[in-house]
Amino acid sequence: MERLQHTKSDTEVAKLLRSSDGAHLRLALLLLDHVEQGSASRFAPYLAALPPREELAGVGLFWSEKERSLLSDPALADKMASYKSVVERVFYEGIRPAAKAKGAEPPPLKDWQLAVAIVGSRQFGGGENAQLVPGLDLINHQNSEDGANTLAKKVTGREAKALGVPSGAYVLLPVEGRQIHAGAELKHSYRKDNRDGVLPADEMLQSYGFLPRDLEQSLGAHYFTSPADLAQAFEREGLLDAEPVVALRAWVDRAWRDHCILQGAKTGQRALSPRQSLAIQYRYGRRVLVASQYVHFLGSLMGSVDAVQPILQEAISGAQNVSADFKKDYLRQQNEMVARCAARA
Repeated sequence: MERLQHTKSDTEVAKLLRSSDGAHLRLALLLLDHVEQGSASRFAPYLAALPPREELAGVGLFWSEKERSLLSDPALADKMASYKSVVERVFYEGIRPAAKAKGAEPPPLKDWQLAVAIVGSRQFGGGENAQLVPGLDLINHQNSEDGANTLAKKVTGREAKALGVPSGAYVLLPVEGRQIHAGAELKHSYRKDNRDGVLPADEMLQSYGFLPRDLEQSLGAHYFTSPADLAQAFEREGLLDAEPVVALRAWVDRAWRDHCILQGAKTGQRALSPRQSLAIQYRYGRRVLVASQYVHFLGSLMGSVDAVQPILQEAISGAQNVSADFKKDYLRQQNEMVARCAARA
């Protein structure tokens, strides 16, 4: 906190930085200090291995208002905008005035944003325990149920002593029952607070700047878990204002448009920035999820999900200017997601 020693202690920014919620920002300030020291920092080799801004382009901190609007998820867009505002406030009300008070040149805003993005995407622990762990932060994410083969764990007391490491250190342990063969990539779940280790898609974008391979699984594990959430989602998306066939057909059309945009980007017929591509992938997956939960909802009213199949098939088959392959794949996605909804109900 030396960087901010000339900041007034009673400001909202100062109070935030002293709080548990601001621990990751304090860590980012420390990282920024060492980055400015360059080769003189005792962490210079580690700093040289950290990713540049381009590799973290998908992190929510860097999204513009226009890019956030492409998500079609007001809650996530607001979360991104709010956090971006907090980070900028710390810079403009804390870092910059403190530097000027010392007669020093403040760092560029982009350097501060990058430090925050690095901490947010690589830190272990939360609150006062937030820390960067060189080496372990190179390991990629994999949902626990999909094959994560290691567990990053903070060990203390006897367990730390048995492993020969200091109490409070993080270690990498193999997941019980999973073999790690020579040359295999090490992966662990970034998600620690639910049983299946499925990282929510919105958290992926906000903190890590990427989406999972099985986006629908990540969305389905965490979104709209209560009847009130579902009702709000259906009302917001207009699913309660039309007959089921009409409502579902509109969602097929929307999903088809998103599919065409993404396919156009793949073939070079349409230019998309990395964040635009992420936004449309997220929007497509979320639309599949909302529609499938609507089908599950109709099934609860009609006595079974099977009773809704004719409605779903009519909605999909009747969609205009949509390829037969897409209709087939969309029906498959819907049935898979409806089954997941039923399993979690």
